[in-house]
Amino acid sequence: MSPTGVFPIVGPTGTISQLATLRLDAGSSNPQDSREHRHAQNLVMLQFRLAASNVETVLVTRVTVAGDGTGDEAVDVACVHLRRDNNGDGVYEPSVDDTLRYVGSRSFVQDDGTVSFDFAVPETIAAGTSQYWLVVYHLALSVGPLPGSTFRAMLRSADYVAATGKASRAPVTVEAVFPIQGGWKTITQAGVDRFELGQNLPNPFNPTTVIPFTLDRSSAVDLTVYDVQGRVVRRLISGAHLEAGDHRVTWDGQTENGSSAGAGVYFVRLSAGNETRVRRMTLIR
Repeated sequence: MSPTGVFPIVGPTGTISQLATLRLDAGSSNPQDSREHRHAQNLVMLQFRLAASNVETVLVTRVTVAGDGTGDEAVDVACVHLRRDNNGDGVYEPSVDDTLRYVGSRSFVQDDGTVSFDFAVPETIAAGTSQYWLVVYHLALSVGPLPGSTFRAMLRSADYVAATGKASRAPVTVEAVFPIQGGWKTITQAGVDRFELGQNLPNPFNPTTVIPFTLDRSSAVDLTVYDVQGRVVRRLISGAHLEAGDHRVTWDGQTENGSSAGAGVYFVRLSAGNETRVRRMTLIR
């Protein structure tokens, strides 16, 4: 007996939807425009975020970054690093972001500082998660950028991406607006390579004196006057962020509560980052 029926028997149509999406954008702590002296620690950075969505884990095998500026990147750049920004704060912290994933060998094209980072082991970004990364351009200090030149880092592309899982051959949608750019770093005229607290002038003084100091890099600064017993007399600067270079602060001989400090010996302490300097001053009445 021959079977009867209408062949082929067709079930409902199924559509394979996009299973993996890789989104790239600037991180929430992407460094902004800044200024720095030529001989300070010139780091030009870009924070970017890699995020995988939908249902597939995404593998990233290459990102391409570039430098953009008014100088000659082939001379200005000493090296380029790509690091995981482990705490997502957008700050280069070797003690925190100590996983140096890739060091770029420069392949400059048309003076733009382009570097491609090929991942020996693809970075795995699970669906629904994101990672923060830092591109760090180290500018050469000795023969580096001329005063007045500018530089910024940018992410040109992230390519050779694939999805894993049951549909491992499914294409990956890459959502980004390239280039993703960091802030401009402007190299200023003066060259500063020291951290120094100068002697106040005049000294001895009555009642006003000027305290000079020099910062070798931009930093949060504390400048405080103490008496011989170590008690705070006057906070002249408290946590203010100052640029690298020469600075001067005047102390008018007043205490924190606005009264006149008595005659005697005082100490002024300058603190910035891990650096501290102390000078002795004499107030006469």
